[in-house]
Amino acid sequence: MWDDEAIPRPRAEAAVREAIESFGRYGFGLWVAEGEDGALLGFCGLRQLDGEPEVEILYGVAPHEWNRELATEMTLAVLRYGFERAGLPLILGTTDAANTASRRVLEKAGMSLERDDLCAVGKEVRYAMRPEDLPPPRSN
Repeated sequence: MWDDEAIPRPRAEAAVREAIESFGRYGFGLWVAEGEDGALLGFCGLRQLDGEPEVEILYGVAPHEWNRELATEMTLAVLRYGFERAGLPLILGTTDAANTASRRVLEKAGMSLERDDLCAVGKEVRYAMRPEDLPPPRSN
C-alpha cells in the first residue's frame, strides 16, 4: 500500500513515528483505516512536503478494498479535516500520470488538475484544492 510496494517493518515504523511527530508539529498526519475486525484496510492523511510550505494528501488501500469507494471516502474526510480543523489554505495531491485509479480518487473528491510535470521517475500530475472547492458532506 505504499506506491505499490510492500515496505519493510522498519520503514512502516518510521512512517508511524513521522505521523505522530507531524500531529505534534502541524496538527495533521496519517491515519489508518481498520475494518470492524481490526484488519488494516488502508491509510490516509496529510504531510508537509519536504522543504516546501505545501501540504499533500496521501492514501493507500489494501487490494481487497479496491473499487469500494474507500479511498475516495478517506480522501474527502481528510480534506475536510485539513481545511476545517487544520486551517490549511491549499492541499495538493500528486500521482504518477499513468495511475488512473489514483487520479480518479482525486477527481472524485473534487480536486482539480493543476499541472503535469516530468520528474525523476516519469510523468507526474498534480491536483489541488482550496477550502471553497470542498464539496458539501454527503448525506447518508
